[in-house]
Amino acid sequence: MKILKVALPLPLRRSFDYIAGNIAPEQLKPGMRVLVPFGKQGLRVGMLIELANQTDIEATRIKKISSVIDPQPLLSKPDLALLQWTADYYHHPLGEVIFNALPSSLRQGKSAELKKTFCWCLSDKGKALALTCLKRAPKQKALLSLLASHPSGLSTAEIESNFARPRAALLALHEKGLVKKSETAMAATSLVSAKLGFELNAEQKQTSKAVIHSLGSSQTFLLDGVTGSGKTEVYIEIIRAVIRQGRQVLILSPEIGLTPQLVNRIAAGIDSRIAVLHSGLSDTERLQAWLDAKNGHAAVIIGTRSAVWTPMQDPGLFIVDEEHDLSYKQQDGLRYSARDVAVMRGKLCKVPVLLGSATPSMESLHNVELNKFELLTLNKRAGGAIAPLVKIIDLRQRAMQGAVSQVLLNAIEKELSANKQVLLFLNRRGYSPTIMCHHCGWIADCERCDMHLTYHKQRHTLSCHHCDSQRPLYNACPDCGADQLLEIGHGTERLMETLSECFPEARILRIDRDSTRRKGSMAAMIKNINDGDADILVGT
Repeated sequence: MKILKVALPLPLRRSFDYIAGNIAPEQLKPGMRVLVPFGKQGLRVGMLIELANQTDIEATRIKKISSVIDPQPLLSKPDLALLQWTADYYHHPLGEVIFNALPSSLRQGKSAELKKTFCWCLSDKGKALALTCLKRAPKQKALLSLLASHPSGLSTAEIESNFARPRAALLALHEKGLVKKSETAMAATSLVSAKLGFELNAEQKQTSKAVIHSLGSSQTFLLDGVTGSGKTEVYIEIIRAVIRQGRQVLILSPEIGLTPQLVNRIAAGIDSRIAVLHSGLSDTERLQAWLDAKNGHAAVIIGTRSAVWTPMQDPGLFIVDEEHDLSYKQQDGLRYSARDVAVMRGKLCKVPVLLGSATPSMESLHNVELNKFELLTLNKRAGGAIAPLVKIIDLRQRAMQGAVSQVLLNAIEKELSANKQVLLFLNRRGYSPTIMCHHCGWIADCERCDMHLTYHKQRHTLSCHHCDSQRPLYNACPDCGADQLLEIGHGTERLMETLSECFPEARILRIDRDSTRRKGSMAAMIKNINDGDADILVGT
């Protein structure tokens, strides 16, 4: 009798034993989700992690599983091995680790199937038709040309990414018998055509070759490249080599805000599908991208910290961009470093890991000294780029407008007069990082974690940026009752307010976690910046 070891999302450092009951043992494989009875809680979703031959529990006490959710394993043996290592290394219950790695809908026991959509391709009549016959229908002509360059067909979403409102033209071509449609699984990825042409310099070529020659091994590289040295171009060259081998690449980016730019640059350099995974996606979008990666539909997977767990059909390379960034460290719940998990995943999958940074972390530099990592360097800026001129301004005895010196205001005015854009970086969001009583010196602190509460003027609230607790702004000091509460310090909200007063005609954008909460807001702001519709950018 086979004993089924099932992991459940519980704060218990153990698995639970069940038997198959009426289900044939050959239908059960590790990595499948199962529904199991658990105490008074009824049925719960669990992950089958092992089929054992013995148990310490009396046979009469072992319950039967209720049903099997997945016809095939969701997680492979290397995936389960990585999650088991994570649970052991970070001392966290295995069940919680496994379910932390799954999309929300899969944790709830929902089906792991891609939605259906239509795939369009040329019919025999369409292949034989000369495009000159559609002179009076330029959109239909362009659609036929696009489909001719993709013999295997394109989904509706992929066509819409190239054409605005193509539905009428597609239906017209379908009525004429020039195209045919079929139902297929909908991919969350997009197929793009390479547009980026670049020539690598000697340093970039040497670095790319070192990583390409290691494909198929578990070597870890630290790419130390100065800002502007062309690390992304090196990534693209190596990714192309991995894709030629028919394998996949996972790229980690530290912040959602950086992801759209990285996606655009990678997409412009390869002719393959890209899946994007980050917390800004809906549950359905995240599941679609997750399944695209698992099923091998996406050649490149780009995501933030949690994307490190994404299953891949045939991984060939892991890239951690800006590997020094603290955003790779999960600070609550399951505490882990996505960079370190990626390095271990490379060892388990026997594929290289590339860590890129202009300011490598001390841990990675130490691993280079221990010969655990191989150091690659890019010391020159690519394309003849010149290093920026840096000036340090002593603010003592200088006129100030809020947090901005008159020297900086003059410099901003000069650039705006020349129709150029200005970026101001401030690593504090909100209006004021501290609220203090002018009478007794009391400071508003978080009751949960003893951090200072940040004042957000737009929401008129005090917020803790550590535990996310919030409360309305005090009307008076709770210690002495005085109503002289001072706003100490400057955040991005207050800086933007100052700039609006100094440059009333300027178009100012603020990019931080507060202003980019709405879906698509970050991409829209980046488009405004690239289109020249923003004069001053204030961001964290």
